[in-house]
Amino acid sequence: MDPLLLKSLKGCLSGSLENRVDESLEYLFGGLTLYQQVQGLFTEVMPDMIYHDSFPFSISDVMQGVLDQELDLKTMKYGSILTGDAIYYHPDGRIKLVHDDKFLRTVDEEYELYEGGFVVQEELFEESEGQTYLNGCVNFFLNRLQSKREADENPALFFLSRNSKLLRKFNEDAFAQTKGKKSMGFLVHSPPKVPIVRPLSIHNNYGDVYLKGDYHADLSANMINVNPSVIEIIAKLTLNSKYDSFCRRRIDFQEYQEGVREYFKKYTQFKRFLR
Repeated sequence: MDPLLLKSLKGCLSGSLENRVDESLEYLFGGLTLYQQVQGLFTEVMPDMIYHDSFPFSISDVMQGVLDQELDLKTMKYGSILTGDAIYYHPDGRIKLVHDDKFLRTVDEEYELYEGGFVVQEELFEESEGQTYLNGCVNFFLNRLQSKREADENPALFFLSRNSKLLRKFNEDAFAQTKGKKSMGFLVHSPPKVPIVRPLSIHNNYGDVYLKGDYHADLSANMINVNPSVIEIIAKLTLNSKYDSFCRRRIDFQEYQEGVREYFKKYTQFKRFLR
């Protein structure tokens, strides 16, 4: 292999991965895809993902995947992707947005539904870590299309993107499709009679990009998850024993997700360089 190419590739990496460039390239040239698209009911797909030590993409992951040209919302069936981020609804009109919701990782076909949402206890609504909005705030910046400036400054979109720079770049891409028209709506459901939770989804409807919090668990949907084969590669590449097996029983799941995403960045740097 060209020594200059090797040197450049090593410059994309740091730490333990730098010592395993040859093995990395072997996998990359093997044609593996970073993402894996799955279709089906959330209550069927999620347990299978967790069984294989994988997890669904978040809103932030999808935004980054689109910008990296690894994902294209327009080509997805139904033009939408369901994520592992959640929206909690309270009967008093409050909503709560939660990153990589822990409860959603436990759902199966046995959970009680109300209007297509998973019924939860009042305590879970209060205890889940996330960002809460009162009914008045919901009506102010949700359930309507927005200008790019409004979308850039929308606190709910900012929270879910997890990065203001990522949100601005994604909005630039989204609004370029609308030719100046309003877009980036965030549609939420009306208050239920009991506390419920739904997975959030992101859509592209004939050029209009928007987020939705009204998924019905009895309907089929698209989900994007971490390719289990890539997780295996990451486990082989890293010399850090903490992520050696990526076993959720050994480390906190949130720490596990952050570890996988960290190495995704390095993997994506490889692919971008090779294009």
